[in-house]
Amino acid sequence: MKKYYLFLISCVCCFWLSPIATTHAASTAFAAGECNKDAPTERTVECGTMTLPLYADGSKPGTVELPIMIVRSTTPSKHLPLFLLQGGPGGDTIDTFQYLVKKPNSTLPTDRDLVFFEQRGTTNATPSLDCPEIYEQMITLLAKKVSSAEQLQYNKTAWQACRDRLSKEGIDVGAFNSQQNADDIAAIATAFDYPQIDLYGVSYGTLLAQHVVQRHPSLVRALILDGVVPMHQNVNLWYRNSGDQAIRNGFADCAADIACARDYPNIQNQYIALVNKLNAQPLMLDLHDHVSGNTYPSLIDGDTLAGFVFQMHYDEELVTYIPMLIHQISRGNYGTFTTLAGFFVFEDSMSEGMQASTICSEEVLSQTSDYRLPNPSLLPIDPDDLTYDVADERQWCAIAAVPHLDASVNQPFQSDVPTLVYSGRYDPITPAQFGDAIVAGLPNSRHFVFAQSAHGAFVSNNCAGQIAVAFLDNPQSNGTALSAVCDINQKATFATSQTIRQGTFISQIMQLAPAVMPWFYLIIAVSCLLSSVLVWRPLKMLYKIIRGIYTPSIVQQLHWAELITTLSALGIVGYLSYIGVDSSLNADSYGMLFGISTSYGALPGLLYSLPLTIFVLWYALYRLYITPSTHPADMPTQPTAHATWLTYVYAGIILLSSVVLLATLLFNGVYGGWPW
Repeated sequence: MKKYYLFLISCVCCFWLSPIATTHAASTAFAAGECNKDAPTERTVECGTMTLPLYADGSKPGTVELPIMIVRSTTPSKHLPLFLLQGGPGGDTIDTFQYLVKKPNSTLPTDRDLVFFEQRGTTNATPSLDCPEIYEQMITLLAKKVSSAEQLQYNKTAWQACRDRLSKEGIDVGAFNSQQNADDIAAIATAFDYPQIDLYGVSYGTLLAQHVVQRHPSLVRALILDGVVPMHQNVNLWYRNSGDQAIRNGFADCAADIACARDYPNIQNQYIALVNKLNAQPLMLDLHDHVSGNTYPSLIDGDTLAGFVFQMHYDEELVTYIPMLIHQISRGNYGTFTTLAGFFVFEDSMSEGMQASTICSEEVLSQTSDYRLPNPSLLPIDPDDLTYDVADERQWCAIAAVPHLDASVNQPFQSDVPTLVYSGRYDPITPAQFGDAIVAGLPNSRHFVFAQSAHGAFVSNNCAGQIAVAFLDNPQSNGTALSAVCDINQKATFATSQTIRQGTFISQIMQLAPAVMPWFYLIIAVSCLLSSVLVWRPLKMLYKIIRGIYTPSIVQQLHWAELITTLSALGIVGYLSYIGVDSSLNADSYGMLFGISTSYGALPGLLYSLPLTIFVLWYALYRLYITPSTHPADMPTQPTAHATWLTYVYAGIILLSSVVLLATLLFNGVYGGWPW
């Protein structure tokens, strides 16, 4: 698992906890504050913080301060608020869900209030149990090949440094567990005068939701568990098995898809061969941290690639690009891979200390024999990796040194609350059998497995969103009625040459470090300035025609072509810059890294053909300007030497601009790359 660590530090740990009945102390009032710059603007949003007791029963002094965001309903409905619980444990809630509110075709309901809050100990809560020491250690190891023993020591040193710092800051790490976390939710509901709430949890959030229901059974009216972590199952023991099955499902679906099978034949064997090749001959690639702007040489071997593919299976959209990505890497094209890897490797929103305190207070330490392994396994499993996993877990919890909760936290969840259970066929960490395992104790539950979904169906799958809204409107709906809402068996559409026009320069723009971006914007600004020179004469001619000052001659009418070609070029540059620099505003944001989606209809064809047309027209205009007409009717006055010089400069700008535009698109692969 040592190489998986680079990509899975925030994902492998989706863990399980359980209930104790207790009361919660009164919370302070909600303190309104400013929302962050990324807050949704399409809906009314209220932001602030709430200060809660460190221990809900008041047994020890201290407080925690939790940021809260409420996205108000767009209708005057009287629906209960929907509380949304993030996974991890230790993940950021507000940053994740506010993006999903703004996402085009968002599945989140608009007819009820949405309540997001940062769980105690997470990065933006106070106190935070975030560990920059662990992130910094990961950076130092990117270019190194380390053994399992060395990796264990590096992990121990970094986590010990973080734990020592938290102790010196006077933070009672033992107060950060799922039971206290669940009591926070009840306190928030009380503070906002919500006698009941609807509750959604994804990944670890499903485990936390189970605690809420058991500790405060009258609080929750309807429950949605998405990517289930059962209280009585150890998710970590299954991740190799569930990951192997998820990856196999994706490859099988590609093989069954005519277009995918044609473009990427025998993709499963190609993947296995690529992993083996990279383990034998690792690559050294430069990965960009898109936040700091720094670039780090990084060792990419087969295990690293396998971890990356595992990570991609958390997102159903990314799954559809995996065959294309493997095909690119096999052909020596690493551009898209390094772009995506930069986003994953340098993502640092997980609070490692909160994760450790939560896991180690409830987890039963495992043995190597406890791991559930695939048989046969898609990729070979080194026995040393199992030994490493066990040793790392034990030293992790030994350093955390938090009190362990009683044995009841590992008992199966039982409740009569109406519950909707979601699983995704591509989910690499919480497979469908976990959903089957939990519904045994939920007599009022319905379990749906979505054929094209991954980890978290409700927030990414339109069908799952529709069923969830129907369930929340009527939690007593039976499974048959909910099944009729939409088709849960709809298969994924993989990215192929029929769906993606590859080779645009979007991925190159996305790979630009922040330090380079000002230069990129400067180039765009200069281009716009030069373009304003280009469009001046045709706009002036248009103004005179409208005013009736004169009727243009045949030569002067060629300014129309000049205006059209210039504005077309500006349109291309502006559009590609927009989707490249701010692809998050586009519904197909991942696809933009691979090319331009053909779902835009005729637009990709225009983007590909128009630069060539512009070049031809601009060259014709250039020839026109350097060969002035000899007919007096075409020239209002005889050109002076000064005017002739300006004409040559003007014509040169036109030709140079067209050459630069065409060369830029050609260099970045729009026409398949350079001829040689």
